Amino acid sequence: LPEDAIISDLEVRPDDSKVVLAATSRGIYRSDDAGQSWRRSSEGLPERPTWELSIAASQPEVVYCTVWSKPGAQPWNGGVYRSDDGGKSWRPKLVGLPKLVGKPGAPAPMTSNYKEIVVDPRDANRVYVGGTAWVTAGVYRTTDGGEHWEWCSRHHGDRKNMDYGWITNWGPAVKCLTISPVAPDRLYFGTSGHVFRTDDGGETWRQVYTERVGRDRWKGNGLEVTCMFNLVIDPFDRRRLYCCYNDIGLLISEDGGESFRRSREGMKNSGNCFMVVVDPEHRDTLWATTGQWSSNVGDVCKSRDRGQTWSVVGRPETGLPNGQTKTLLLNPASPRGKRRLFVAVNGHGVYFSDDGGESWKNRSQGLGEAPAVRGLVLVPRVPETLYVAVAATKANPLGGIYRSTDAGERWERINESLDFPDVKSLRRDERNGALYVTAREMYNRYLERPRLFKGGLYRSRDDGKTWECLKEHQFASCMELGPRPEILYLGTTDHPYHDRCQGDGVWKSKDGGRTWQQENEGLTDTGVSVITLDRTEPTTIYVGTGGNGLFKGRDRANGGR
Repeated sequence: LPEDAIISDLEVRPDDSKVVLAATSRGIYRSDDAGQSWRRSSEGLPERPTWELSIAASQPEVVYCTVWSKPGAQPWNGGVYRSDDGGKSWRPKLVGLPKLVGKPGAPAPMTSNYKEIVVDPRDANRVYVGGTAWVTAGVYRTTDGGEHWEWCSRHHGDRKNMDYGWITNWGPAVKCLTISPVAPDRLYFGTSGHVFRTDDGGETWRQVYTERVGRDRWKGNGLEVTCMFNLVIDPFDRRRLYCCYNDIGLLISEDGGESFRRSREGMKNSGNCFMVVVDPEHRDTLWATTGQWSSNVGDVCKSRDRGQTWSVVGRPETGLPNGQTKTLLLNPASPRGKRRLFVAVNGHGVYFSDDGGESWKNRSQGLGEAPAVRGLVLVPRVPETLYVAVAATKANPLGGIYRSTDAGERWERINESLDFPDVKSLRRDERNGALYVTAREMYNRYLERPRLFKGGLYRSRDDGKTWECLKEHQFASCMELGPRPEILYLGTTDHPYHDRCQGDGVWKSKDGGRTWQQENEGLTDTGVSVITLDRTEPTTIYVGTGGNGLFKGRDRANGGR
């Protein structure tokens, strides 16, 4: 095997365990001595990486493999190949498989590719392959050994044969595919969020990742891959939750999280919802910040019917620049007809509206060029006073915590004693005025002399002049204030894309941050991005994760009614 070969699949011949085939970035390799030695076995294959192998259990000499086609490159040169001599030589089997090529520079899923492949254990000529591209998503089937392929998981059109569930804003690009060895007409395939099952060899498919409990309401069944950005409890009804997610947008629950419905009608960028604000005097009036995750695009939406429908009110035409709008605040002292809103726009700064979001003005003087705002706080008793957390950028190598005492007209940096270049959140305890910051560890290369800044939870008792570290943690992500000032919660997460999360989940302190203990019983994901305490029933706490959905727990030590 070449030292630089990346192995993507290994298959052992079922009738002779000494024969092993390996799909690699350098083609197919074969071993006849249980892996002691290897030789190239790619005759007939294009000079492309190979992805997956499948050996026919009923005829082990028949083997199929999938070949990667470079995105945006002509001619298309991937698909499915078949071997009838145990993997020694190969022939293309491509008729019926779409062969679209994306334009140069287009995302990789705009070019047709096929990765996962399985063979019916009864019939070497009955094969299923999964399309990974957005443009050719789904499962394709052949019953004649690859001479002809047909699309058998049709999620749209007149011949639709799939029950799709509630995730309808992305297609069924196949990430995994399996066939039952004892009931081969049963197959499952999974996408980034769905799981589908067929019991008739692909004639029909039904989703198995969620349960329908009403015309437009759903509930989880234990499988969740959703990433939460925020959770807001309705001040008029504690069982009504606004769940803000990456990739899937806004979900509204009316039964404390037991079930939910999607809320996106009228939203321009409904794929991601960052924040929801409820008018404290009018339960039907809501504002939400939405946008895209992969690019700095976003806006502010308003609902007058409690989230049934929305209209975009914060956009360039109304004075709000196009950027991710992650933090939104409402001044509760502003008159009902002229609600004052503040929103942080990534790369643009802070903006405010004095007419409920219909028009916007910049309030960023003193924050520097293109500030990366990570947190925004308003003091309800003195609503002209605001605080903002800004992460480090090339233009502002240290970032900072800033304060305004004139509703954002001017800002001053207040954290001279300690810096938080990768600040993640900012909170203020209205009971005692303490400021709290969570920050992740960062080796700051924006500085002339780069150096490491430690992460953790920090507190200031003197309006930002001095800070103390309450808990050092490399992956501090979020915090929540308990029902009493001495109770604090800290959420921790991890770097993206680790196979095993290195986050510690939730930590709790009952003595103002002097000592801590983990509170993770029942959590199946310790990458915690959100902690929200039910203020009307402090024993109830919600924890949102970065890939495993939303959890609801009890902290009986908090008392409550």
